[in-house]
Amino acid sequence: QLLLETSTLRDDDQRLLGIVVREADRLNGLLTNFLTFARPPSPLRVTFDLFDLLTELRQILERDQRFSGIEIAVNGPSPCRVHLDREQIWQVLWDLAINAAEAMQSQGRLQVRVNCQEPLIIVVEDSGPGIAEDMKERIFEPFFSSKSKGTGLGLATVYSIIEAHQGTITVDNAEGGGARFVIILPQFAGKD
Repeated sequence: QLLLETSTLRDDDQRLLGIVVREADRLNGLLTNFLTFARPPSPLRVTFDLFDLLTELRQILERDQRFSGIEIAVNGPSPCRVHLDREQIWQVLWDLAINAAEAMQSQGRLQVRVNCQEPLIIVVEDSGPGIAEDMKERIFEPFFSSKSKGTGLGLATVYSIIEAHQGTITVDNAEGGGARFVIILPQFAGKD
């Protein structure tokens, strides 16, 4: 990165160094994902408003090029006070949203619905092609991916995080097509 800031490099050298930096970042992300899957940290529970988190997520996704042709809807009560690991729940929702965008090939509708009761239920549904029956049993397995460039760690990490929260996650096809992930989490609300 320091070499890239040097103005004495030729254009070809700057381009090659840019590739090296991007690949180093990609490998760092892959290693981070692997370590998160292999040894997920215990949830650090805090009380927060889940609807605020969903609103922030929607705002970020709307600025992401992969979501340029995707309508994003978030439905649920506001405020929705929960007692979970905010960062880990963010990671779960982010990974599910990215998978949905890739499955829909950046065209369609992504919907996140939340009830704010005990247990907490979060439904993430897309309008993509859905999930083949033979893949449903393996979708949360580490290193299983239907994508040519996938690592197979995204949904495995999601599963590990939900399990660490003593929750469950299931997948099925939505009535109108597309995939539907249902997350059920005990909140333990109000216990800091």
